[in-house]
Amino acid sequence: MATPEELASDPQASGQDLYQLAIDRPDLRAAIAANPAAYAGLLDWLGGLGDPEVDAALAARGGEVPAEEAYAADPDSAAAVPAASVPAQEPVTTPAPVPTPAPVPVASPEAPVKSSSPIMKVLLGAVTAVALVAIGAVLWLVLGESKDQAEADLVAQSQEEKQDTRKHEQSSEAEAAAKQKAEREKAELEKAEKENEAKEKQPSTLTSDGHGTSSTDGTVKYPAPPSSVAASYFVMPSGNIGCNMTSTGTTCTIYEYHFDVNNIGGCNNPRPLTIVLDANGPRLDCNVSSVAGGDGPPLLYNTSSAMGNYACQSTADGLTCWNTVTGSSFALAKEGYVTGSSGEIAQSAFPWN
Repeated sequence: MATPEELASDPQASGQDLYQLAIDRPDLRAAIAANPAAYAGLLDWLGGLGDPEVDAALAARGGEVPAEEAYAADPDSAAAVPAASVPAQEPVTTPAPVPTPAPVPVASPEAPVKSSSPIMKVLLGAVTAVALVAIGAVLWLVLGESKDQAEADLVAQSQEEKQDTRKHEQSSEAEAAAKQKAEREKAELEKAEKENEAKEKQPSTLTSDGHGTSSTDGTVKYPAPPSSVAASYFVMPSGNIGCNMTSTGTTCTIYEYHFDVNNIGGCNNPRPLTIVLDANGPRLDCNVSSVAGGDGPPLLYNTSSAMGNYACQSTADGLTCWNTVTGSSFALAKEGYVTGSSGEIAQSAFPWN
């Protein structure tokens, strides 16, 4: 089979083959123009293209005009189809002018027109529809995730605000409780100080050392230590025992203890336990108000307090209080409770030591 280059120069090539080759291979048009088999209509069409090489090939032909072939032209086809062969004309001495047939209308060889089939239109529509559906799905997912994230952010923000509010409320409650406690302790202290001031204004006979008094018919036999302070209310350093002192008696409350007081003074192991020391001596009393312990003003170990005819000594092993005139006394600690009649009870005499 001849190659396109060989076909373009083949003098035996048909007019239709040369025409189709001129359409498909613009680079071979000059060779086709020089081919003696090219028919006049094809040569006229080639001459109208304005291609210098083609024009040179046409000029080289001189006045040579090839014999015409009859062709049927279909305006919508991409190439002309040869009709039935026309018998060769007898040569004449003076050939009559042969009318130049108009070139068959064809699409531009450089950009042939391609018609769209119905199947391609359907496929194009289907692809477009699928693309639109995919875009819609992506937008739906993106917008849906954005909405879910926004809702999650709002929920988290609401929870954080609730936690902050609760923390603020708890802080406010703690501050209010601390303030109430401070006010209560201040009120109790002021009350005790007022009671002490009122009692101190009452007539009394103080001894020369100022630590203890004597009644009109008694003397101080068991005086308080000279370094005693006058504390109307104090708490042991442990915070477990609190005492109120006046010129007429001393009341102490212990909050935690390990001894048994069943059926003593009408008490049955109460919590807390209160002891009263007055002119009648020491006794357990379950009917009086407890004295506050905890964070009150401390009576440090190895220090004492004196008020009226009563004195108390703080030690690491317990508390002892006594009447400086009568000598009635008691000693109290978490481990036990004991009474006496000879003033201060020494640490060495504590049964729990």
